[in-house]
Amino acid sequence: MAANSEFEKDLSNNIHSKTGEHIYINLESETVIEVRALSRKGSMPLGIFWVHVFQHPNNYPVYSYPYKTLYSGGREHELQLRVDGVTVTINLASGQLYIKGSHVLDWFVQRVPLLLQGYSSPHGKCGPRAIQPLFTSEEIKILASEREKRYKQYLEKWPPSVLESSGMEVMSAGEADPSHEPVDADSCLNGQDLEMYSPNADLLTGEETKELLTRLESGQSIPGVSLYRLWRSTLDLWFSDSQSRVFLVTPYIDSGRLIDLCELFLRHKLTACLDTLVVPLSSIHGKFAVVRREAIRRFPVQEQVLLEYKILGKVIFPVVDILNSFLAVVKDGKAHVLHSNADFNAACFVTTSVTAVHYSHMEEELFMKNYIDPILV
Repeated sequence: MAANSEFEKDLSNNIHSKTGEHIYINLESETVIEVRALSRKGSMPLGIFWVHVFQHPNNYPVYSYPYKTLYSGGREHELQLRVDGVTVTINLASGQLYIKGSHVLDWFVQRVPLLLQGYSSPHGKCGPRAIQPLFTSEEIKILASEREKRYKQYLEKWPPSVLESSGMEVMSAGEADPSHEPVDADSCLNGQDLEMYSPNADLLTGEETKELLTRLESGQSIPGVSLYRLWRSTLDLWFSDSQSRVFLVTPYIDSGRLIDLCELFLRHKLTACLDTLVVPLSSIHGKFAVVRREAIRRFPVQEQVLLEYKILGKVIFPVVDILNSFLAVVKDGKAHVLHSNADFNAACFVTTSVTAVHYSHMEEELFMKNYIDPILV
């Protein structure tokens, strides 16, 4: 696309008329498009404008599409949306619009004018329309035929009998390998593993979880996204042991993390044991009753009964203010504690900001005396 195309001119003029900002559109990459303010300092109004455009009821309203908010320094930093096979990121401070995907150019040219049209139209008068397919039905048939042809050629060279005898498995064409991809401990803790930034990062294996916990015995500052994955994986590991009693203490837990807790419990409902969940009755973020109600509604009625008894029935409201969080397990007279200065919520977990984490061990009696009793007595 030429740098001074009519499309770019129309888009620039449209945005300038609404925000007063002049923009630069970077189309140099085939998989990434960047739209930013010409001002070196960026433009917060431009970021707010993009948020209003995307979240407009005629486009991608928040009640219908899964937005993800990233935080930095406790404040909203970026807004992300995955839709139509592309990932849209809006930087709220600089106003930068960052769109990434294999067919991002087609999406940008077809969709953005419709989004601006929807933003300028009355509610319900316009809405996002399906983008034009990248391939025609005839082209899709040709591609499928070519894949099938190559797969047959592969089987001729490597028949199933040969693969089975060598202990390998033949996968059907188009199927992804369901096996877990091993992680590097350092990359995992330092936030360099891209899997961390997935809204639902895979759970670590038991051995990987134990290795990361061991590395944290000397203490370390790690990104919130890394702690979130470790937090979920640790719960998964401890809930899988019928001899373990789990304790969770935090100044605030949001509905998303309470849902995580419930889902992991149901995953191991025959062995999981949550002994105590300590969370204040209310905080600056709101009342726990609201969080509880939002979380329990996400589960079928038959599971709600079990969760009310096994999870929500274990909630204890502390008699003192809590300033940090910890996740602990007690087994065979020993306690293992994962400390953090982060709350168990999206603001602390879905962020690249770092938090101090430490993993320690002690006798059960000492744990109850020094950690639980001061909070509840």
